[in-house]
Amino acid sequence: MGRSSASSEHRRRHGTGCFDLRHKIDPVFRGSACRDYLELLARRAEEGPAKVTGLGSSWHWHHACFVLNRCIELSYDGLASAARRFLTAMPEWHVAPHIALALARLVDSSFTARALERLVAELADDPLLADELRVAAELDLPSAITLASVAHPDPGRAELAEGEPDHRLSAMLLYAEFAEAALSQAAERVRAIHALTLPYFADKAFTLRESSVIARTARVALDRDEAWLPPMLDELFLKVSVAPTAAKTMPSQSVAIALGHAIEAFPTPETVTSCAMSCGLCGMPVLRRNCSAISVAPNAAWLDDPKSRCGCRSISRSPSRNSPRSRAASRPASGRA
Repeated sequence: MGRSSASSEHRRRHGTGCFDLRHKIDPVFRGSACRDYLELLARRAEEGPAKVTGLGSSWHWHHACFVLNRCIELSYDGLASAARRFLTAMPEWHVAPHIALALARLVDSSFTARALERLVAELADDPLLADELRVAAELDLPSAITLASVAHPDPGRAELAEGEPDHRLSAMLLYAEFAEAALSQAAERVRAIHALTLPYFADKAFTLRESSVIARTARVALDRDEAWLPPMLDELFLKVSVAPTAAKTMPSQSVAIALGHAIEAFPTPETVTSCAMSCGLCGMPVLRRNCSAISVAPNAAWLDDPKSRCGCRSISRSPSRNSPRSRAASRPASGRA
């Protein structure tokens, strides 16, 4: 009983009880409450600097993203000082760059510019991620926070994160334009690898961070049924799955699997066929196993029979689907778009 009382007193004094709420409810925060939450996170980071480096820092970043994503007064004046204090206490911004950039935007434009410059320099080996951060800096703040929550999903709230979170990015025109540029850049890189103008190293065509960017952009493009996607996806999927030499390796296993899961989430007859063909040519058993649950053997009967297509959508839709009005009408209302 005494131990329970002591624990309760510790929670009352240090405010740690509020951190458990995110696992139980889905609250919203006014500006002052968001400031207090960030101040509390900053104080904990200052008191335990050894816990804010490496993987241990994820806890602080996820909590910061949690409160930002539920703040209904992002223009509140007190948020600037709280965000600055938190970022000062967190030395490794590259661990959660999207969250760090969103917090920097609460301070002022000059601080945001310096933060973006720092992150781009730290992520020089991840050019696709650096480009995504440049886009995040141009989005409106709520959209940048949404991107941060998609890029850094909270494992403690996995049950609330289901339901196709990438849909929230699909309505952002600026991000949709970036999706085409990023996938085109990725296709150019593997094209150069297969032409042997870039050196080939097994599973080194993209970093893991870049694979995540490709996964997000592919999901957005598939969700929007972009007309430019099918030929680009065909080439990208095939060339990350097959080595340019006789070696039974592949340029990027992580990208191949990420594309397979994107197709699984947003299937069309064309993309499922592409997945099946790439898996058939790939010499890596692990990719074949991963794709076996995604691919359906392509044949005319499957493509012609609506009952066999398992709800797959045709990629040749009317362009009007991508208009703001048609997309708004086809989606349920949400706090962020």
